[in-house]
Amino acid sequence: MCAVFFGKYTEKYGESYDWFFRNLKNANETLSLRPFIDLLSLSINYAIDKDKHDTPILHPLYYTHGGTRAIAVENHFNDLAAEEGNSDLKVIFNYIQTKAPQKLKKIQLSQSDFISLLDMIIANCGPLEHQDRDSLIDLLIVNGIIRRKSVRLYNKAYTNYQFALLYKYYLGLKNVDRKFKK
Repeated sequence: MCAVFFGKYTEKYGESYDWFFRNLKNANETLSLRPFIDLLSLSINYAIDKDKHDTPILHPLYYTHGGTRAIAVENHFNDLAAEEGNSDLKVIFNYIQTKAPQKLKKIQLSQSDFISLLDMIIANCGPLEHQDRDSLIDLLIVNGIIRRKSVRLYNKAYTNYQFALLYKYYLGLKNVDRKFKK
């Protein structure tokens, strides 16, 4: 059914089912229905006058379009931030989007970099409802925005924090720098 409606492949992004799951999931690996529904609605409206394809019903060109995805994520985020107890999410996202140093605008941060980012937010964003690091981390984890990830490298354990891909472009995050030592 998915292949009939969305096409089996998204051309350069792989299978359509995988594209939806990868791009619309929360950090806790659950799919958010709000951005999915918004993305479909926006894509259909965008495609109504322009689409000349016979199949699939909704061509990948429309649902993988960056503009429709951005609006769907923004709508989802605004709903999430409007829920009781989540007002600090707007402050956190605004700081990351507009004031965070580029070295901290990564989809995945080491524990020390993530703590530095939270400390900057606490220091520069006035009184927050969640006034300490741990409560801010809990807020972000509970809402599926980040996940805590334990990584083992050369028999040493590290903790990293990873943002959901859903928010990567909305927050202006970059991929992790991959540096290999020779």
